[in-house]
Amino acid sequence: MRSIKLFSAAIAMMTALFVSSASAKIDDSVDIFFPESLKYLQYSQTEFPVFWWNFIVINPVNGKADFEKANLLCSDLKEYQGKSVKRLICGDDLGGFIGTLEDWAKDLVLRENFNASVNSPAQYMDSLQGALSELSFISSDKKEFFNLKRVDPTDQWQVYLQKSQAMTPAAFLREQGFLLEPQSQRLVIPLQFAVQPKMSNVQDLMDELKKYEDVHLVGAHGASYSNEKQVHEDMEIVSWVGIAVLVGFIAFLVVKGRIGALLLFPPVAIAMFLAGWVTELFYGSIHGLTLAFGSGIVGLAVDYGLHGAFNQESKQTWKSNLVGFLTTLVGLGILAFSGIPLIRQMMVFGTLGIFFGFVIFFLLCKYLPRYFTLKPISWYFPEFKYSGVVIFLMIALGVVGSFNVDLSFDLRRFNYQLAGDQEATNWFFSQGAQRETYLLLHDQKDLNTKTIEEQLWSQANKISYVGLGEYLPSLETQHANIQSWNSSGCEYLRKNLSGNEAKVFAPFVANTCANHKPLQFQDLASKDYLNHLVGQGQFISVFFGETPAQKQLIKEKFPEAHSLVESIKGFSDSLEGDLKWMIPAALILSTIVLLIYYRNFYWVIAAYIPFMSGLGLFYIANFFKGGSLDLISVLGLLMVFGFSIDYGVFVTDFYAFKQPEEEFDIIQSVLGLAALTNVIGFFPMVFAKHPILHQLGFALFFGTVGTYLGTRWGLVKFLRLEKKLMKGSKS
Repeated sequence: MRSIKLFSAAIAMMTALFVSSASAKIDDSVDIFFPESLKYLQYSQTEFPVFWWNFIVINPVNGKADFEKANLLCSDLKEYQGKSVKRLICGDDLGGFIGTLEDWAKDLVLRENFNASVNSPAQYMDSLQGALSELSFISSDKKEFFNLKRVDPTDQWQVYLQKSQAMTPAAFLREQGFLLEPQSQRLVIPLQFAVQPKMSNVQDLMDELKKYEDVHLVGAHGASYSNEKQVHEDMEIVSWVGIAVLVGFIAFLVVKGRIGALLLFPPVAIAMFLAGWVTELFYGSIHGLTLAFGSGIVGLAVDYGLHGAFNQESKQTWKSNLVGFLTTLVGLGILAFSGIPLIRQMMVFGTLGIFFGFVIFFLLCKYLPRYFTLKPISWYFPEFKYSGVVIFLMIALGVVGSFNVDLSFDLRRFNYQLAGDQEATNWFFSQGAQRETYLLLHDQKDLNTKTIEEQLWSQANKISYVGLGEYLPSLETQHANIQSWNSSGCEYLRKNLSGNEAKVFAPFVANTCANHKPLQFQDLASKDYLNHLVGQGQFISVFFGETPAQKQLIKEKFPEAHSLVESIKGFSDSLEGDLKWMIPAALILSTIVLLIYYRNFYWVIAAYIPFMSGLGLFYIANFFKGGSLDLISVLGLLMVFGFSIDYGVFVTDFYAFKQPEEEFDIIQSVLGLAALTNVIGFFPMVFAKHPILHQLGFALFFGTVGTYLGTRWGLVKFLRLEKKLMKGSKS
């Protein structure tokens, strides 16, 4: 009865912890995926609306462009203008550009000098007369365009639209109001969002797109939505699979008559809660993928409780646990220095979880042994005639595979995309010239020096450029232009326009005669045609290098500019460099710990056998999966390295430091249940679809299974071999 009460109290405690943790600040953004070397680029793409352009790709039907679907979609998308969508280029109207084009037209007096040439007056009069003729042909349903023409009779709006297309590949034709790629017959609808790339900001629009087949959103907002949505779904998948596996594990304990083993889980729940709490305090929030990774840490943390509870009488138990804890700490601790913030957070969370678990189980086993003592369970994989050969082959594959691995550092593996979205993304960015993008951030104080310099330089070198210099002259030029209209242009128009012209183009005349002032930095945010390049106290310039010579010119002129391609390559090189020290460091530190502990090189080698068999099984599974070895898999294998030594230490200690009260069945019970709890923890992650969590779970799951098989079928034979060798040497 007392055990039942204690079990009920433990369940109540777990429930309370779960409820209290529900208030945790859970992060689901993709920002944490970016290393420091890419923070500049990530910041630029979220801070400046110039990067908020996305592109809807519409696949053809029977090899022909689907204009019918495009028109229906265009009509639906217009409902989001003024909400989550700022500008939309589709159909036969200017949509969300009207306000921007009016702003641009009204600032004509800042850009053009009325007295620039002797033909200037006649030039403007010709434009006004031509515009008057065009207005007579504009239908009544084009009221917005009619009003724009009254403000902008010189067609400044066409100049702006031409400039605004610099961010789009140049391989498209405009047909029936849409961008068409002639060869593939795909249609493209450019749209600029009014909100930052975050799932909650674009949920309504994405729901609308789901109504259409073969339609894909390419860009920062589409990628952010896919990743965040998958994080949410994976958390749910991992939770439900975890519950199902846990129920099966409980049923197993009931059948074996060891229901008391469930008392090991409340302490783990407390340890995980403390780990999550400290992680949140340290980072300010905890990512959903980190929480999903917690299911695997539960399996690792409970190992120490299993070893302590099943082997309560042995004086060697907690020495073995301590060595296992230290080697596991080596694997997790080294990964905490990863260049990827998400991996660092996962490892900090995991390290804390295992640390708290180790301390709590040590105290419980020492001070409450009555409730944390379990009888052995006769459960393990039976040996067979060739079991040793199987492990030998797995170890051989582990060794050979390590020297012949196809290692990939492609950052696209961090990004979750459906197959159709990924194909559309690859296709879209392969159109036009294979240009390289360079980003350059400026402080607001540089507004009147850098912009003009960049514009003149890019024009002289025929380099594509998107920046304030393309839209705004210097302060001195603005002042001179305004003065020319105030002193000459305004008076000229009032004298020479006919009565009908003056009436129709009254908005244009009123604007040119208004009291304009040169724009300062603080004015730019209110200008629709400029604010996409303006952030908090900063503005951005974008250069496009289309040839090796242009790329070299940009790097020489602006060495502080950041290239997306080079930054990603630099990050890949940095990761490769990290692994070159992480792997040897893990091996050296673990070997030092084991040598100090055993002082016997043969036993040190024995402790590594479980890892080598786990590595071999992973390579076999990965081969049939058809995947190369990526960064996340390597990080998972480093974790396997850390905790696999626990298995080796438990068995090696039984032979090295034989205790009278210790039986091999006890070790088998510990290893069997430890492997089972680890599999329970890592198996749900295999069902995740986000590549980070899936690859990590895949490596950990097969690494764990291989570790257990190597311990059960290989390590014992290896240790027995030492005794035979010793007997042979004595004889």
